[in-house]
Amino acid sequence: MKFPFSDPWSSVEDLDGLALYNVLRLQKSASVDDIKKELQYRYVPGVTRKARGGEDVLLDEFEGLGLHYHMRTRLAKRELEQKRIDDAKRLMLQNSNSRTEHELITIRAFKSAAYQMLKRENSLVCYDLALARFYMWAQSDDKVIIAVLDMELDIECTEAGFRLQPQNSPPVIHRRFDYSIDRSQAIETFRTEDNRCLGLVLRKQVFGEHWRRLFRGDPDGARCMLPPYQLTESEGDAVMEIHLPFWVFPQDVDVRFTSNSLHVSVRNELRLCRTYSQPRGDDRKGDAWLAVDVDECMWCLEDDVSPAGEALKTLMITLVRPSPTESEITWKKGKRQNNQTKERPGSLLRKGYA
Repeated sequence: MKFPFSDPWSSVEDLDGLALYNVLRLQKSASVDDIKKELQYRYVPGVTRKARGGEDVLLDEFEGLGLHYHMRTRLAKRELEQKRIDDAKRLMLQNSNSRTEHELITIRAFKSAAYQMLKRENSLVCYDLALARFYMWAQSDDKVIIAVLDMELDIECTEAGFRLQPQNSPPVIHRRFDYSIDRSQAIETFRTEDNRCLGLVLRKQVFGEHWRRLFRGDPDGARCMLPPYQLTESEGDAVMEIHLPFWVFPQDVDVRFTSNSLHVSVRNELRLCRTYSQPRGDDRKGDAWLAVDVDECMWCLEDDVSPAGEALKTLMITLVRPSPTESEITWKKGKRQNNQTKERPGSLLRKGYA
């Protein structure tokens, strides 16, 4: 018995893979630059608002096929982040005490700073930058949220102070809050998906109270996710804007520039101290490295108006970056090596430190 012959490819649409090119009236050999030039301003139905034309549609298609370099890089970063999360879950299931080499270096740095803090008599009201890097905080009208690098922690909150301490180690935090906490409410905890951070939620004693600092002795806004200023950076300088009440006068303001830190004091309003980011590792070798040119830095107090139409003052602080050093000109293409240009380890060439 003979069966009638049928072509298995006859039901396949776009066998040559040219349908997309034909719809967009492009040659199959067109380069990415040609595609951008041709489709940048062409309207294509169904394109999302963020797209200016058919370019995004084609690049989305390339992303799905894995053909476009930039899209492939984005996909690789996404897959790397997912792999890191999956690896963290797998390691935690195999051994809850497992740590990567970078995590071990972080833990050693923490223990060194924590033991030094224990030697201080005023440790409960002393701000230490080496320990502060292990936590951050934010606030709402009724809550304070503290995020700490992942550790197995014992939590204690009393009138004497607030303590977070790993087992068999000195405390990460042992300080006194500068404002009142409602101790009748339980402390809520949660972990991030990749187990890198532990979050704690505490209730404020006074609803709607704005906290300028988390612990007694801290500068205003220290380690806060939303600092009391806006920072705009460029290659030549960094401009800090601080909004103040309209009754502040220049004689109420004290701004001191040093080679490694900035100190701002406004009478009865603000006390701010910030340490400049420094190069890490081999970048510190060679020429003397300075974060700012102290002699060129300046500040001014200007009259301003809030979005609601209320009068206020704006303190403008300009931090001028020095010219690149000889080694930066020779080895770094003339670019300053700072928190914006330094590559993060294990982040797929991602640049910038917090």
